[in-house]
Amino acid sequence: MLFVCLQSALTYRLAKTQGEYYLAHLRLCMTLLAFVGLVLSGVFFCQESFILQHASAIFEWVFCVIIMLFYGTFAFEFASMSGDTMAVLARGRSMGPAGRELKLDTLVGMGGQSHQPETMSIL
Repeated sequence: MLFVCLQSALTYRLAKTQGEYYLAHLRLCMTLLAFVGLVLSGVFFCQESFILQHASAIFEWVFCVIIMLFYGTFAFEFASMSGDTMAVLARGRSMGPAGRELKLDTLVGMGGQSHQPETMSIL
């Protein structure tokens, strides 16, 4: 729930277009529904009645389905990533120390400031 709440807040914070605001509203609704389902699941689970414990299990499944749908909303954000983008990102990670030094030399040659290779790996 903490991740879902944080992600909903970040979606609102970073939204620039109307479509992104619609997605933020959708995520907020899903977050609220998931929270209500989780609370009801916990409340009903503590009861002695078999029917209420059964309702608790149903609310637990509702919570899980809503969270999976929430994760599905990330498809809209990552839809523009192509296979070429993934290949470039994967190749950049596998260059090792020599690749970092090459990137460092390129940055210094472009007028950037001189940094140690360890600090460049953070970027």
